[in-house]
Amino acid sequence: MQEVLNERLLPSHTYSVLSRGDPAQTASLTHQELQDAHAKCYHPSNARFSTFGHLPLESHMEFIDSSLVEFSQTEPSVGEPHELHWKKPVSCECNTIYHGLICQQA
Repeated sequence: MQEVLNERLLPSHTYSVLSRGDPAQTASLTHQELQDAHAKCYHPSNARFSTFGHLPLESHMEFIDSSLVEFSQTEPSVGEPHELHWKKPVSCECNTIYHGLICQQA
């Protein structure tokens, strides 16, 4: 159900698709295509780091920096699109049956 809600609430965002990919499509990838997609989407340049609580920020930042030193910086490959604002309320009825979904936007 979470995937359906994400698809309806954030239709142009990466959250609208399964993070692990469509199993039918994933199975058709070559090993090299899978490696390329992983290197692009899971590169540290796409990461966000945050800390929480009363912690020594400087030592945390040093740890993060030392962990990333082996990677070269790239342009982030995953953007965050701006969703359009709805002009009226949107509802969605979802019946889930394993991987089959039946959804209708009212």
